[in-house]
Amino acid sequence: MKKTILLAIIIAFVSSSFAQRVTQVNGEYSALNGFKKLKLEFVYDDNMTVGKKTEKEYIAEKRAKYEEKHPGEGDKWENGWKNSRKERYEPKFEALFNKVMSKKGVEASQSVESYDAIMTIHTYFIEPGFNVGIMKKPSLVSWYVIFTDKDGKELLKLDSKNSPGASSFGGDYDASGRIGESYAKGAKTLGKVLLKKKAF
Repeated sequence: MKKTILLAIIIAFVSSSFAQRVTQVNGEYSALNGFKKLKLEFVYDDNMTVGKKTEKEYIAEKRAKYEEKHPGEGDKWENGWKNSRKERYEPKFEALFNKVMSKKGVEASQSVESYDAIMTIHTYFIEPGFNVGIMKKPSLVSWYVIFTDKDGKELLKLDSKNSPGASSFGGDYDASGRIGESYAKGAKTLGKVLLKKKAF
């Protein structure tokens, strides 16, 4: 019983040590005042790191492990890793960001045709985390959020570091599921910061 309680305390402490930080890099929040429609874009930087490796190194390592165990599974894993961006991460970000920003009548969409400004999410770091039952580590995602006007002029740049992702119910054994939650939580926190700073 004591070991179980101790383990729970350790897990809680580790989880609480990961906290998203949104800092202002350039521009002013007030530059977004009056905007209602945003064109949402996602960029995954060429030099993006996954854990302590470059994404290319990470993919190569994972592919090799899957191929060694089950020939042909390497391609399947890599396709799943890349497709998760459009299928899981981006929809979750968009849904949660719009849910928070609906309080101000602001909407961001990748498919919008008419818009006031462009909002670009530049992901530069992903920590996939893990869940092996009794031990788990949340995923972490870091990105720059850059708002530009229609002519490409930068209005505001924010740095969002270490958005944590994990399922509340503990069933997040799949890395893409955890990372998707990082994008969701990150979008929610970002929206709250923008509201607090009276942007839009």
